[in-house]
Amino acid sequence: MGWDANSILHTGRDQHGEFLPLTFKSVGDYKTPVAIYLMAGSVKIFGLNELGVRFPSAFLGTLTPLVFMLLLKKLGILKVGVILGGIWLAVSPMHVALSRTSFDGIIALFFLLAGLVTFLDSRLTASLLLLSLSFWSYHAERVFIPVLAIFLFVYFRNLPAQAGKIKFSFFSFLALAFFAIPFIYMVFSGQGVVGRAGDLWLGRQREGIFPIISFWTSQYLNYFDFNLWFAKAMNFTPREFFDVGVMYYADLLLFFPGVYFLLKSKNRLLKAFSLFWFLTGPLPASLTTGGINAGRTLIWLPFFGMVIANAAVQINRKVFWIYIPFILWSIGYFANMFTVNFPKYYADLWHYGYKEVAQYACQNHEKYDKIIVTDKYGIDWPSVKTIPYLYVLFYCDWDPAVYLKDRNLFNIEFRQPQWRIDSRQKNWLLVGSRWDFPEDFDKSRIIKTIYFPESAYEPKPAFYFVETK
Repeated sequence: MGWDANSILHTGRDQHGEFLPLTFKSVGDYKTPVAIYLMAGSVKIFGLNELGVRFPSAFLGTLTPLVFMLLLKKLGILKVGVILGGIWLAVSPMHVALSRTSFDGIIALFFLLAGLVTFLDSRLTASLLLLSLSFWSYHAERVFIPVLAIFLFVYFRNLPAQAGKIKFSFFSFLALAFFAIPFIYMVFSGQGVVGRAGDLWLGRQREGIFPIISFWTSQYLNYFDFNLWFAKAMNFTPREFFDVGVMYYADLLLFFPGVYFLLKSKNRLLKAFSLFWFLTGPLPASLTTGGINAGRTLIWLPFFGMVIANAAVQINRKVFWIYIPFILWSIGYFANMFTVNFPKYYADLWHYGYKEVAQYACQNHEKYDKIIVTDKYGIDWPSVKTIPYLYVLFYCDWDPAVYLKDRNLFNIEFRQPQWRIDSRQKNWLLVGSRWDFPEDFDKSRIIKTIYFPESAYEPKPAFYFVETK
């Protein structure tokens, strides 16, 4: 995403040469456009670096709890609940983790909540603009928002007083058309929208309506697992260790009483929104392959926040004061897990070491006739397929205009080293994982080693830099 944003900034084209695209092919995962265009602006301000890439999601992620507080207020929750609901979302493990990794779903959630606030404030044009931005920010919202529109229409049509305040103006029509027409065109033209949907659609490998419905039902119901809610949603640690869920363990003290209070509540608006979000939140993720996915579950998070916020207003004060130290302990546990343990256990999934590999290759490419950089590695086995050319483009500050004309990056080639063949070449540098070299190869040829972060196990090499004769 960072390189596409930089390319858009300097050339108006993505890495594949498409002019101002509405779907970014990227590395074959067809990214939505809003995050990348916002990122182009932050790269302009901060430069092509980690801050420039992560700033949009971190900034909007910081604002999202404030917007969520406005939504809670519109839903009729009292001040104490509004404040606690905002704080709860701000420290939610899922929200904190994803907003710090340039995840476009965070941007989509911000615009979704802001669109709902403006809708409930009877500002339809602004609401359509914000919901449209959410729709164009992440794929899950492309399923959720049409269902949300149906819910809003059905619910408020039966409330004449509220419906009378919401008027569909000419500007509202323009706002809707401006965002809807390009999407409709892309669907029927077979561009990235269809490609991405086809890749993720759960029925891709199944034939017949009944097998598809059966599998979807199973997928959907999997999201109502308490283990997912409280224990194992983020997968920050290996299977045998404690983890965190959509909520903290401490939230058990408020969540289930909160459900009871919600069922007894006379606040019809809150009950309707909560029930809708409870049932619809897991829908986008359940339609995809690959099992439970934290990123696609993010859109469900406001439901849990609504329940917690409502519980804070009505819960017995003694229970609330017991909750405080438990939630503080849970936050501390999550902070340690996210900043200390997670980077050790899953460093390979985050392509640890490729930054240093790219910088070394760019600084030393003139010393060698060719440099081979592996595109597959891992901590325990070579299970992680990577995109090393993007790291060279990013960290070597390559000119996007030059790259669009010439795809060669110095004398660097991106593939797994073939030791029996490549070792016979003269003056080559082979940068590979330990799996790319035989166990008995001449270790004296290693000029540099990058290790994965230390964990409970002994440090393991991520990359060997091996010179040929």
